[in-house]
This record gives sequence, C-alpha cells and structure tokens, in this order.
Amino acid sequence: MKNLFTGMLAMTLFMASCSDNSEKTEVVTEQDMQTATVPEMPIDAEDTALNSIKDNTKTDGVPAEVVVKETVNDKNKTTEQQKAFNASKLIDGYLILKTSLTEDDSKSAAAAGKAMVATLSKIDASSLSATDRKKYNDITADLKEHAGHIGDNANSIEHQREHLVMLSRDVDDLVKMAGTGGKTLYKEFCPMANDGKGAYWLSTEKDIKNPYYGSSMLTCGSVKATYKK
Repeated sequence: MKNLFTGMLAMTLFMASCSDNSEKTEVVTEQDMQTATVPEMPIDAEDTALNSIKDNTKTDGVPAEVVVKETVNDKNKTTEQQKAFNASKLIDGYLILKTSLTEDDSKSAAAAGKAMVATLSKIDASSLSATDRKKYNDITADLKEHAGHIGDNANSIEHQREHLVMLSRDVDDLVKMAGTGGKTLYKEFCPMANDGKGAYWLSTEKDIKNPYYGSSMLTCGSVKATYKK
C-alpha cells in the first residue's frame, strides 16, 4: 500500500511539472527579440538569455513565448542570396520526422531521417556568403549525424528521441540563419524531456503534440517562440 501511494505521488508531481509549464507564455516584440536569438547555446543558457528579454520574465528557468519575424536572417545577406538558397526541403523533412515520433512511429521516423541525409546532398549553398556558408556547413554537419542516427535506429524509438533533441537544435539554428521556408513555425518546449533538462522541437501547429513522449504524454509542453513567415 505504501509503494502504491509513493508511485501515485511521483506521477502527480511529474504531471504537475508539465501542466504548470504549459501556462507560462508571453509575447515579446521583434525589437525585443533582436538580441535574444543567439545560436548554438546550451539549453540552460538559451533559457537564461531568453528570460532576460524583459525585466518581468519568469524566474523558473523557462523562457517566455517570443514572436519573431523572418528577419532572423543575417542582416547583411542580400535579397538575392535569400531567394537563391532554400532550406525548405530540410525543414519539411524534419517536420515529417518529428510528426512520426509524435505518433510513436519509429519506422517512419527512420525513413524521414534517411531522407533528410539524402536531401542535404542536393542543397546548393553556393549562393550564401562565406560567413553564412560556414554557419550552414557547421549546422548541417551536426544535423547529418543526428538524422543519420535516427535513420539507422528504426527499432529503437528511445534512441531516436535522444537524437531528436540535438536535431531540433540544428534545425532551429538553420531557421534562424535561413528563414522558415515560407512557414509559420512554433518553437515548443517540454520540461520533462532530455532526462528532465527539457528539450525543444519545431512544429507548424500551435497545439502541443509532444514527439519526446508521443501517446504516453502527448500534450506536455508549451509554445516558447513563434517564427513568422
């Protein structure tokens, strides 16, 4: 009886952590956001930077919701370069993979991971400036590794979800550099994922569908940023 009570208490605390987090959102203007989108930051450091956007942001380590227009692109990049380089197929591939994990479908996720690796070889980044090309190469080298792991592990959805943490970080950095590919994207956060450290993912839907837990805890999480097309 004591063990049953302890188990019920642990589950209650686990779900409370998720539900409490989902209610804490705030919209910040694009001007406020200009100094907040720093790429390649650890999750904890990124939370701290985003929390500093406004003096009245939360003190629980979870960033407020931020609305960003597609001016996350490098300000020095020409319009012609932006139009010539298109990362939308990579973003589309990521969204298919993410949705597969939301649906607990490891085989479809593996197929999507392999498709992302194949897509990388077809993208022409020659129109990018030297600075952006280096950023792109750094991002996609890491992206290829994690998409490849997901593609090679169709029988281990837990392993796939571990690599989704970093794959989502890579795609988020790509969006900040190259834009959303004509979509409105929502950056969403689950505080329970990644061994309780929390993890992000990108989605075209504002309604939470958690790829780190799938059907076992589908609605755990909240929107933390909106990338406008």
